[in-house]
Amino acid sequence: MPSAVVLTALPVEYLAVRTHLTDLQEEMHPQGTIYERGIFIANGHEWEVGIVEVGAGNAGAAVEAERAIAYFQPNILFFVGIAGGIKDVEIGHVVVATDIYGYESGKVGEQFFTRPKAEKSAYALVQRARAEARKGEWLQRLTNSPSPQPCVRVAPIAAGEKVIASRQSDIFQFLRASYNDAIAVEMEGFGFLSAAFAYPDIQAIVIRGISDLIEGKNDDAIEPEQVRQEKASLHASAFAFEVLAKLQIKETDKPSSPQSTTPLRLHESPQTRNSEPKLDSTFNFNVVTVNCQGKIINQQKRKANFFTEKLGRNIKLNMVFIRGEQFMMGSSNFEIEQNKNEIPQHEVIIQPFFMSKHPIIQAQWRAVALLPQIDCSLNPDPSHFKGDNRPVENINWYEIKEFCHRLSKTTGHEYRLPSEAEWEYACRAGTITPFYFGETLTTELANYSDIRLYDEDTIKGKYVGKTTNVMTFPPNAFGLYDMHGNVREWCSDHWHDNYQEAPSDGSSWATGGNNRFRILRGGSFSLKMEDCRSANRHKDVPSQKSSSSGFRIVCSSIQ
Repeated sequence: MPSAVVLTALPVEYLAVRTHLTDLQEEMHPQGTIYERGIFIANGHEWEVGIVEVGAGNAGAAVEAERAIAYFQPNILFFVGIAGGIKDVEIGHVVVATDIYGYESGKVGEQFFTRPKAEKSAYALVQRARAEARKGEWLQRLTNSPSPQPCVRVAPIAAGEKVIASRQSDIFQFLRASYNDAIAVEMEGFGFLSAAFAYPDIQAIVIRGISDLIEGKNDDAIEPEQVRQEKASLHASAFAFEVLAKLQIKETDKPSSPQSTTPLRLHESPQTRNSEPKLDSTFNFNVVTVNCQGKIINQQKRKANFFTEKLGRNIKLNMVFIRGEQFMMGSSNFEIEQNKNEIPQHEVIIQPFFMSKHPIIQAQWRAVALLPQIDCSLNPDPSHFKGDNRPVENINWYEIKEFCHRLSKTTGHEYRLPSEAEWEYACRAGTITPFYFGETLTTELANYSDIRLYDEDTIKGKYVGKTTNVMTFPPNAFGLYDMHGNVREWCSDHWHDNYQEAPSDGSSWATGGNNRFRILRGGSFSLKMEDCRSANRHKDVPSQKSSSSGFRIVCSSIQ
C-alpha cells in the first residue's frame, strides 16, 4: 500500500487533516513523537497516511520531518497548515508553494546582506496541484460549500521565525524588496523541505490556507481568528487530499536510500483484463460498540480477508470475504420502530461469499461504464453529488445489473447484487442489536438525517444533507463500511410484504410477491435513524433513480 505523511504545526491544522482519514490508530516513536496512522481511500485505491503535529518553527519542522521519514518511509510528504497573506490572496484561499524562501538567511554587518536560500516542492506534485487548481473538484471534499469559493494559487512562499503583524514592519518591507514574488509567509516550510531534500525518492510539497492578511493581523472585526484559522486549515487539507487522490505510486516502491528514485505516475491507460485475484490479502480495522446514549463502550481490533479486482487506471475493487453461517433475519418484537414487513423473524443459512468493502464509488462505476455495452448503455457520470470516492447514485436497478454483467464478463468472476438475506447477514456481522454499533447511532458513526438518539428525543449530532466519501465512518465486524446510512443499497429480491414463506437458504426471493418492486436496504443520508436499522426494508420500482440510492456487489466464487 502506498504511503504518505502529513505534517502540521497547530492543533487546528491537525484536526482538519484528520477528518480525511479512517481507521486511525495512535503510535509512539521511540523518541516520544506521537503519530496517528490511518487510511485514505482514493479512486478505489487505499493510501496509508501518517499524521503528526510538530509545533511552530523551521528547526522543529526539519527535525520532525526527518524523524517521520525514517519512521514511515513514505512515498509522499506534505506540510499542511495556515499562512499569512502578503499579496494577491484573500482569507480562505489556498497557496501551494513552488518555492519556500528562507528569508532570514544572510550576513549582518552595518546592514543586513541577504543570502537567498530556497527549497522547492516536488515538480510532479506542483504540476498536479496546478491541474487540480484549474478543476475545482477539491471543493467537494469540504463538508460545507464556502461562499465565495476560495481560489488556489501556486506560487512562492516565504518562511522565517517571526510573526509579521504589519505592512509597516521592517521585515515586511524586506520581504517585498527581496522576495517580491512570495504571496504568503509562514514559519515551517523551509525547514520541512530542507529535510525532504536529502531524500530524492520522496516527493514533498507545502500547502497552506490563508488565515489572515498582514494588515489584518489580530483584527477580528469580520471573523474571529479561530474561525479564520479553522477555515484556512480545512481548505488547505481538502486541497492536499485532492492532490493525493490523483496520484498513483507503484506499491512496491519504498524509499530506501538518498540515491534511489521512486517514479511518480499519474493515471494509467485502462486495462480490460485482470490477473487472478489473490486470497491471502488481509486488512486491519477497529470495531466500536456504543451504549444507548451513543457513547463508545468497547473497541476491538479485527482483521478481514479480501481480494482485489483491478478495474484499470489504477482503480481497484476490494472484495471482503464473508463467512457463512446461520443467523436470525428480521427484527424481534422488542425492537423499537419495528415494521410489519420485517417479521416473522426466521432462521437463514448463508453460504460464504465476497462483498464489496463499501458501496460502489463513482470512480469504480466510471471504469466499468467505459467497458463494452452488453444490454444497455451506462452514463459514466450519473451522480448528483460528485466525487470519485463518494457512492455512485442516481442509477437504477437495471443499470446496476448491466454493471454486474460487464464486470463479470471482463474479470471472469460472477458479480451480482446481494440477496436481501445476504445483505442483512453482512450488515449485522454477528450482532442482534438494531445497528451493528449497538442500540443506537450517532452522526460520528453514520451519515443519516436524524440527529437524535434512537430511543430518545435528545438532539445530538450534525446533519450533512448529502453523501459522504466511503469509509468516513467505522466499519462493522466483517470490515464492511457504510452499511448504515449514506446511500440505500439495491438488492436482487422482489418485494414481499413480510417474511412468510421466505427462503431459508439465503437465496434471492425472486418468485411471488410484487415483482413491480425491488428491495433497498441500509437507509441513507436523507432518511431517519430508524430507517438505517439492520432489519429495515424499503421498496422502489427498478427503473427509479435517486440521489440517495446506490449499491454494493457480491461474488459467490472466484474459481
